[in-house]
Amino acid sequence: GRFVYNLLMEFAPCGSLGDLIRKKPLSESQVRVYSRMLLKGLSLVHRFGVVHCDLKPDNILLFPSGEENDVDYQLKIADFGLSRTKDEVFDADFWKIKFRGSPFYMSPESVMGRIETPLDIWSLGCLVIEMMTGFPAWNHIPTTRDLMFKLAFLKEAPPLPSGLSSLCQDFLNKCFVKDSAQRWTANMLLDHPFISAAKSYM
Repeated sequence: GRFVYNLLMEFAPCGSLGDLIRKKPLSESQVRVYSRMLLKGLSLVHRFGVVHCDLKPDNILLFPSGEENDVDYQLKIADFGLSRTKDEVFDADFWKIKFRGSPFYMSPESVMGRIETPLDIWSLGCLVIEMMTGFPAWNHIPTTRDLMFKLAFLKEAPPLPSGLSSLCQDFLNKCFVKDSAQRWTANMLLDHPFISAAKSYM
């Protein structure tokens, strides 16, 4: 007397971006290409009014690229369990949830309960730092409470690692604009020189 629903999901044979990063940091050329893939995905998602809310390495799946190039994988954004549309953001039940997402990748406005597409861009910036270094952008912060204070009250962006190119630094600064209304969109970042210089494998 029960209904059972079977959800068929695409098999990701190569694991997640988190698995890849934990093996070793990626080169800047790889990060350019992977960031371009993620921005193209975010551009489409945001066009439909969806905010992912939990963009992090373990929620990005790897698939064979099928080509000989600088990167071995195609990336796909997965796990939309915390995502929200513009209409759902104002659902009364939604406000019962204080935070959405994983603290290391949250933006200042998301900590305060504002769910808008720019928060995914902030998360992308955190991802870029992690791809380059092999460690989360806020790796030096000892507790989640300290991190929440920095985000909610100080509105601090994670420190940029040393050794980044000037283009990468500028790209990250566009991702970490404190005023979410002034933060660059996915479409704008696709035209940033850091990304536009990447070879296209999509």
